[in-house]
Formats: sequence, structure tokens, C-alpha cells
Amino acid sequence: MIGNRRVAQGEFDNLSNYGLLFTDGLGPCIAVLFYDEVSQTAYLSHLEQPDSGTVWNAFIDIIPKGQVYKIYTWGGAHESINDEETTELTTQSRRFIKEQLQEIFPDSKLNISWTPKDHTGYISIDLETGDITKESDKNCSDQIDSKTDNRNA
Repeated sequence: MIGNRRVAQGEFDNLSNYGLLFTDGLGPCIAVLFYDEVSQTAYLSHLEQPDSGTVWNAFIDIIPKGQVYKIYTWGGAHESINDEETTELTTQSRRFIKEQLQEIFPDSKLNISWTPKDHTGYISIDLETGDITKESDKNCSDQIDSKTDNRNA
């Protein structure tokens, strides 16, 4: 498929009309995906500690306001190996993202969900069809590598 783009940790990107926009390796990190059905444009971020502001603010700045989007979240998993402070940070990040989306894009359709505890996640959108794929697995990174290889073939 022409135009595939992977969004790395701590980055964001957008894509229009065709191709696959995706991110993977979502543990406690949070992906936020905006989709404008009219223009067939998607915006995707892979955020670490989004309430720190820098990447989140830059990401939000590139998204045109006053439009209605389908918005999806994924990632934000709690991990057993984390201490209470890290788990609380993940919970705060989830809350921050949800509140920001509701405040900045009140007319958009929110699909807020998080990967299960101790799982990593993958989210993508196929711009030709508008199909959203969310996956999670304890060994998700191995599955993603093979899927990415197949998508780029």
C-alpha cells in the first residue's frame, strides 16, 4: 500500500486520502487518532506523559478546529511492574486526554478505550476505507513487526 506512515513514540503525523497511518508499541503511552470523514484526513499521535504538554500541544495545534471528527484513543495500559506513582501517572494521563478532547472538540464523536493491563497496543486507520484497527496483546510487538512487513510489501 502506497503512503504508509508509522508514528513513532513521542511523535505525530497526518495522512490524507490513501495509505495506512499507524502506531505500535503502546504500553502506558497513549495514541490519539482523529479522523475527518469528509476530507478523508487522519491525525495520529503517540504520546508519552501527554499532560507534560509539548507534543500534545503541537499535535492539537495542527488539527483544524470547528470540524467534527471521529476520535479514538488506545494504549494507556497499566503495567504490573509499575509502582503506584507510575500507575497514577498513567491514570492522570488518561483523564487529561479525555478531558482535553471533550473540551476542545465537544461536537466530535469520542471513542475512548484503553489497552488491557500488561498489554501493548497497535492502532491504525486505512484512509481508503476509513477502517480503524485496534489490537492488543502481551506479545503485540512481535505481531506488529510481521504485519508492518506485510503492509509494506
